[in-house]
Amino acid sequence: MNRHRKSIFFGFLAVVVLSGSRPGTWEASEIIDYCTKESARRKSSEMLLPYKYSGSRSKSFTLKNYSQTRSMEIDLVHNRPYKIIFNREGIPEGQKLEVYIYDKPNDKKKRYLLFSNNSEEDIVVFETKYVNDFNYSEIFVDLVIPSFPGDLSGITVKGCLVTTVGYLNETLEDKRPIKHNDQYRR
Repeated sequence: MNRHRKSIFFGFLAVVVLSGSRPGTWEASEIIDYCTKESARRKSSEMLLPYKYSGSRSKSFTLKNYSQTRSMEIDLVHNRPYKIIFNREGIPEGQKLEVYIYDKPNDKKKRYLLFSNNSEEDIVVFETKYVNDFNYSEIFVDLVIPSFPGDLSGITVKGCLVTTVGYLNETLEDKRPIKHNDQYRR
């Protein structure tokens, strides 16, 4: 076999082998994406007041015929009140994404559950000032994504959760002088 025919043969062989290792890729698949990241970020940021915006993160996922758990870590500054908003509007109607907040990651023993919410509301708010003796530099969030109740053959259903974090800078705000009638008062 000459060199040109060998390269054609091996190229064809590579296509056959690679396409055979990915079953179902030849089927037409409709993608339904419920994720509304920008809208969810905007709504969540507006709900932060009087807290100052610290950051946001989105967690995208593909719904399956079984429930899934995703984890994320949120870094915090000691002794500072935080407001964390979980915007669940990016999941299909009627689905219930559960939020659990712990003091340690899921591979550690003796984790303490700080907060949980499994309601069907689109917005879930967690404020650290309502947790007794809250003194953590990081928290660990477990998201339980429910199984999709419908038939998933031929379709891919995607969703997302947008998490927005804000902090309250009480130490600076409480000590800032207020100007009133040319007098400073505390």
